[in-house]
Amino acid sequence: EIMKFSVLLPTRNRPELLRYAVESVRRQEYDDWEIILSDNFSDQDIQGYAESLGDARVRYFRTDRFIHVTDNWTNALDKATGDYVIMLGDDDCLMKGYFRRIANLISEFSEPDGIYTNAFLFAYPGVMPDSPAGFLQPYGYAPFFTGRNVPFFLDRSEARDLVRESLNFRMRFTYNMQHSAIRMAFIKSLLSKGPFFQSPYPDFYSTNVMFLKARKLLICPTP
Repeated sequence: EIMKFSVLLPTRNRPELLRYAVESVRRQEYDDWEIILSDNFSDQDIQGYAESLGDARVRYFRTDRFIHVTDNWTNALDKATGDYVIMLGDDDCLMKGYFRRIANLISEFSEPDGIYTNAFLFAYPGVMPDSPAGFLQPYGYAPFFTGRNVPFFLDRSEARDLVRESLNFRMRFTYNMQHSAIRMAFIKSLLSKGPFFQSPYPDFYSTNVMFLKARKLLICPTP
């Protein structure tokens, strides 16, 4: 079964970075996706860039005023029509083969509620004072990655313990939404409790909610 992916891509005034994020999606060897480009009242011509692509899968939306990041994420999610949702910042990129790999995991593991993967952290040269040459390094320090190299379901009691640590201000794993592919049906099952993205820090909130409520949370140690 072919899965459709919705890539939520909130942005504001960073077209020079945005185009790399968008191209990392468009160049995937997998066709059933959409980008929800949610422009948070940019001064620059993001709409013109989106339209110049001539790709109907890149769907552009603009807020009528500057809104909070959490509201912009919700704005993007409300427009999504895919089976699974991925959040991509305008300074992020998908790795080559991402969709194909995730689609295979969805099929192999019978449509998990969420897939949490390892990731890479990249810095351009001249950006980080301590690393003038830039760097590329793994970015996932969760204890459940240690010694693992094949996908597995996270034990629910371990997931709850990790959330309990979060609520005690101990960061045992990374909360960035870019680590997660989330099933739309799971997101909709939670909407009676309010929007999926809440609080001033929507990635902290939503990742913890996924760890707490997902019945099947698949961990993929591959970045």
